[in-house]
Amino acid sequence: MVLTGYLSDAQVTACMRGAQRFVMSSRYEGFGLPILKAAGKTRIVLSDTPIFREVADYLHNAWLVDFRNPVDAAGAIGRALDGPTPLTELAPYWQQELRWDTAAAWHAQVFRQVLERREP
Repeated sequence: MVLTGYLSDAQVTACMRGAQRFVMSSRYEGFGLPILKAAGKTRIVLSDTPIFREVADYLHNAWLVDFRNPVDAAGAIGRALDGPTPLTELAPYWQQELRWDTAAAWHAQVFRQVLERREP
């Protein structure tokens, strides 16, 4: 394990492109932005938790692993490391929808609608 401290977006991208796999073994992670940042840059192994299952619905080629069982988890990671597994990618629809500019446009639309409903 390497503790890097703060990394810029460019440094995160470089680290993930050089990684063989991105493993998110946490059972307590929130939404999973690091997972979305890893998509398209490396192969992804996720803890089999409800939120990560939901995030995995947006991905192609993500591995879900039960990290509560170390023997099974080690075997699953080993299988994920073996062979020419394709990169984990966002599903095509989500490549457009899960972008900062798209999210900003959604928020701007909501705020415009709120302002239009205000009474003078």
